Amino acid sequence: MLIKDNLVEGLVIDSAAKPDPVCEPCLAGKMHANPFLSSDTRATELLGLVHSDLHSVGTPSNGGFMYWITFIDDLSHFKVVLPLKKKSDSFGTFKTFKAYAENATGMTLKSFSCDKEGKYMSKEFIDYLDECGNTKQYTTQNRSQQNGVAEHANRKSEE
Repeated sequence: MLIKDNLVEGLVIDSAAKPDPVCEPCLAGKMHANPFLSSDTRATELLGLVHSDLHSVGTPSNGGFMYWITFIDDLSHFKVVLPLKKKSDSFGTFKTFKAYAENATGMTLKSFSCDKEGKYMSKEFIDYLDECGNTKQYTTQNRSQQNGVAEHANRKSEE
């Protein structure tokens, strides 16, 4: 259109080949994944289900924090966001959150939902959840739609 309508001076196209009508980067940018069905499993009491995710902040804070971890109660949607210097701090931070939440509510954490990334899959972390009698709900890695509550909280924290 630029050439046909003489909108640009000095633009010369030497190729006789017709342009590809399918721009693959354009298509990839417009693709949508099929929607995930909404879960009908909801907590009926405080700490009945807690969602969690770890997010990289990209640039270290003045205090040297590189990540934040979110914990969201499924029933109340109460959110706790805690900074971390290293991903390996997530287990200790979870134990701190669990103690805080249980003391504040007088309830015990029943079920924990997270993606299957390494920070949540250490033997120490899994053994601790088992010792406390917590059930685990894992979502598929790199499928943020399945860990929607925590991923949504991370998007809101970025804004």
